[in-house]
Amino acid sequence: MNRAVCLAGAAGPGGRVAARGPALALAMAMGLGLAACSSPMPPWEPPRTTIQHAPQPHAVSPSPAMAQPVRPAPSPIAPNAPALPQESARTGTANPASTYCLQRGGELEFSTRSGGGEVGTCVSPGGDECEEWAFLRGSCTW
Repeated sequence: MNRAVCLAGAAGPGGRVAARGPALALAMAMGLGLAACSSPMPPWEPPRTTIQHAPQPHAVSPSPAMAQPVRPAPSPIAPNAPALPQESARTGTANPASTYCLQRGGELEFSTRSGGGEVGTCVSPGGDECEEWAFLRGSCTW
């Protein structure tokens, strides 16, 4: 910010005012002048008395491409892919327990519990049965 600053003083020796009467009036006038010189506006700029509003934003008309509704992209799932995760679990490769059973030469059998959940059973070549996760943990041995 540009400021015009005027400095004036009427102090005598010892920092006391040395004048009386007309000198005091002159000192007061200089004090008022100092206040006028310290205004925030430089003397060469006229005071700003009008408020300028921000310009209004231009109205943007939607382009024909934007006016059309958004359509979902086609699904990347192949048509031969299984619809449900339970179907892929029946292949025997859906989880590590199924894979472990098959690697050890077992066969997988699945059954449905009363609550609707499926249980995989690993059947050994000798006919022993063990729940597939228990077999993976080592709870069952052949």
